[in-house]
Amino acid sequence: MLSNRFNQNLENMQNFEDYIKEEIKDGYISSNGTPLKCKKCDSKEFKDINKDQCEYGVTEFERICSDCGQVNGYWSYGNWQL
Repeated sequence: MLSNRFNQNLENMQNFEDYIKEEIKDGYISSNGTPLKCKKCDSKEFKDINKDQCEYGVTEFERICSDCGQVNGYWSYGNWQL
């Protein structure tokens, strides 16, 4: 389920690039897409749940808010999916 803040931001933005810039400005993600603050409860406490790994290490994981359980990002092969 998408948060109300996400829906309101999207309605006010002209494109996805504007949305990302706003998320960075508001402190929710870093410039490389790393989640910094929960979009649901504003907590800065996260836990990473490994989803896939190979002989060289972790290749995919979810970043989940420790306080409310919201998934705030998915990292896969070097890139964040928001």
